Amino acid sequence: MIETIHIHETTSTNDLLNQLMREKSLEEGSMVYTDFQTLGRGVSNNVWESEKGENLLCSILLKPSFIPIKQQFIISQVVSLALTDFLLPYDTEFTIKWPNDIYWKDNKIGGILIENNLENGLLASCIIGIGLNINQKHFYSSAPNPISLIQITNTFHPIKEIATSIRNAIFERYIHLLKGKTKELQQTYTDRLYRSKGLFRFQDKDGIFVASIFQVTPDGYLELTKENGDRQRYAFKEVSFIIP
Repeated sequence: MIETIHIHETTSTNDLLNQLMREKSLEEGSMVYTDFQTLGRGVSNNVWESEKGENLLCSILLKPSFIPIKQQFIISQVVSLALTDFLLPYDTEFTIKWPNDIYWKDNKIGGILIENNLENGLLASCIIGIGLNINQKHFYSSAPNPISLIQITNTFHPIKEIATSIRNAIFERYIHLLKGKTKELQQTYTDRLYRSKGLFRFQDKDGIFVASIFQVTPDGYLELTKENGDRQRYAFKEVSFIIP
């Protein structure tokens, strides 16, 4: 049976789901969500700010054992697309900031932290951690550009219903993957990228430069075309967007 577990407080939903997986067998699609995380994490151990009970903090279990390790970025694309599938009916300006932050205009509304368990060169299981700002009206951390759905829509949104909708959206995109629609998923991901068209400022180890996005490769590298026509490939954290 697919489980949905709500807990008022935990260290992080990814940690909790990992613990539950060690204690019992969980069906694919099982989800935990919480009102508050005491040790909520973003990528590279960044802290995810969230006021108690106001945002979606959840983790969902997938078991894509048909995916080789070298193709694991497709899971990040599936989840990013699912989140934008859910959000775009509210407003057309939601995008995916490479590799998997969710943006509205130049503001961050959500993030994804995926932890993979590997077996024989395949993805035995993936814990999909999601933080999505829903009803929080004020942010106090040093994060430069947070925003929430209530700030965009001026409407309160029930967290439990959103958790279910997000899981359903992930499964819809996951079914596309099961059907082998990898190229379609990758193309839609490219089309929804933040700053997918035009010249913008970026920064790498050599400094600030102007470039356009050429593509994101199937293995998750960002390829940029600089003003002089040179093309450069970057892994995550090797380049950053300069955001106003």
